[in-house]
Amino acid sequence: MKTLIISLMLLSFGAQAQLVKQENYERTVIGEVKQTGSFVAKLSSSVIKSDTLYTVTYRNCEYIYIDDIKVFYFPGKQTLDDLYNELTSFFADPEKKEQRYKLRDQDVRVHAKKVAGKQHVFIYLKDGYFALNQKQLNKLFNRKTTEEGAE
Repeated sequence: MKTLIISLMLLSFGAQAQLVKQENYERTVIGEVKQTGSFVAKLSSSVIKSDTLYTVTYRNCEYIYIDDIKVFYFPGKQTLDDLYNELTSFFADPEKKEQRYKLRDQDVRVHAKKVAGKQHVFIYLKDGYFALNQKQLNKLFNRKTTEEGAE
């Protein structure tokens, strides 16, 4: 009887644990931001079955001494461009302070405020947030502008 119970337990564990081999895909880093040597955020892209998936990896600023790394994804070059344009609009319009967005199935809240005399956008997601000034935002999205201020 004891052998039967052990055999059934082993069979049930084997049926639940399945390893599925997935297709490998290449990830290309678009931009990465560090501040005084510490990781802030990284934007990368992957092409999966002719669709481009963008990944933003960021260090959650809710914690000072813990490296809490979070990730969110979104598809499409148009979404990437729209996100960049929306974030840069906070630097162009000093009256714009806060806006909420829906990025795929993720709620995103962007709040603008000055930190140490420099305008920043704070990007809040359900799992945390991170902040970027204009130069860092351009570096993350690998965009060049002539109006960038010194970091």
